Amino acid sequence: MDWEPAGRHGWSISLRCPECEWRDQGVFSQEIADRFDDALDASTQAVLGDYQALVRANMENDVERFLKALETDLIVPEDF
Repeated sequence: MDWEPAGRHGWSISLRCPECEWRDQGVFSQEIADRFDDALDASTQAVLGDYQALVRANMENDVERFLKALETDLIVPEDF
């Protein structure tokens, strides 16, 4: 959740589990902080990929419904 330098070779990091709300804070080495950062990056990419897939599916659905409405004359010039 939050981090800041702690000395020359460590980081003070506040942690929180989004599923169980467990929280902790500690000072971690650069190596451990790098592992946290890698896990955060991987999770961010997974969420972003899911979001992009959802946006694309929604847009495709909107386009299909619009085309169907055009084909069946449900949209006329007066609608604009």
